[in-house]
Order: sequence, then C-alpha cells, then structure tokens
Amino acid sequence: MRDYDMIRFNQILANYNAPLSQEDLEPLELTLDIPGVEKEDVAVNILNDIISIKVEGYAPIQQRISKTVDRGTIRATLRNGRLRIEGDLHEKAKPREIEVKIDEE
Repeated sequence: MRDYDMIRFNQILANYNAPLSQEDLEPLELTLDIPGVEKEDVAVNILNDIISIKVEGYAPIQQRISKTVDRGTIRATLRNGRLRIEGDLHEKAKPREIEVKIDEE
C-alpha cells in the first residue's frame, strides 16, 4: 500500500466513531413480570429507537433498541404473568467472516 493510501485509510478509520457494543450484536430480549395483568391491559409501541411499554397499574417503561434489531420481527407475548418482548437481528447485522483475497496487480 502506498504511503498516501495508508494515510487516507487511517483518516477514514479515525473518522468512523460508531463502534459496536456487545448489545448491538444480540437480539432484543426483554422480560417483565406483571402478575395478574390481562392482555388488554398491556400496550407495546415502537417509535424510532424507543420501545414503550404501558401496563395498567404500573409505571410506563421506555427502552432504547439497538439499530441492528429488525423492527419487523419484534413480537410481544404474555404468559403466566410474564411479558416477553423479542426481536431478531437484521441479517446484515449478524456477524460473518469475510475472506481476504490477494490482489495480484
């Protein structure tokens, strides 16, 4: 790699300030214990990167969702007083190995 190319490469890396956390690499999983609550008393909404949970008789909860979670896969289930909210990672966000090839110019 020429010196100019290496300097430019380092500048690009220096300007990229969005490191992924471990949280960004995991699917969404939230669990709330809300005994005695019926389905009709629960509301789950998503706006941008915030999921809002409202349960009759409880304080509302808001939780930030990673941008890597596919919003279309988010689901909520209530069973035996336990509310589970789950969502899958976008396919593009799932870790994968990239093969490095040799460029023979």
